[in-house]
Amino acid sequence: MYFSASDLVKKSAAQIKYLRDKKISIHTWRMQNGIEFQHQIAEKKENAAEEFRSSYNSPDNEIVIFATHDIVTPTEIIEVKTTEFGKEQWYFESSVLQAAYYKALLMQSTGDLYTPTFRVNEGYPKEYKKVDPNIPYMLRFGDETYNIKVLFPDVIIEYFLQKAKVTLSSYDDCREYDYIHKFKHYQELNYAFKYEKISSLH
Repeated sequence: MYFSASDLVKKSAAQIKYLRDKKISIHTWRMQNGIEFQHQIAEKKENAAEEFRSSYNSPDNEIVIFATHDIVTPTEIIEVKTTEFGKEQWYFESSVLQAAYYKALLMQSTGDLYTPTFRVNEGYPKEYKKVDPNIPYMLRFGDETYNIKVLFPDVIIEYFLQKAKVTLSSYDDCREYDYIHKFKHYQELNYAFKYEKISSLH
């Protein structure tokens, strides 16, 4: 079964199960604004490429988790979040957690990156990149940049692997999981990573 790392961070277990069962795909105007902001950042970076996907296979090969990395350069990977709609603490924490999860997945990979299928379907060429799995990982949060450090990648990966497995069971199991963990992912995992603000643009 295939999962989006982004969905595992942002959506409840019940919502992931519902959208998968109903074959519903969501694309909002806020997401489009985020893509446009990401493109503006990429254009200012030397040798930057946008939207490259890594994959993680669970030990039993039952689950594959895809993470699409916003900007890839020879020296760093950047997760980009627009703050056009606000800088609420929950949004910042979700953004940090998403970047930490993506970095953890990359750390446990071979460093192989590919153009995602959705980009190929949009007319972009199918490309491949190889990066160091320990390449520096940044979060661009509006006009601020943070360096994301993952201390315990296995902990973060296992946490979201368990969430993925729950969505393969019943709605009752999903609701029980959400009752315990919804809105608490950052709180439950923040010992496994840290972040450092490295710049702020004005």
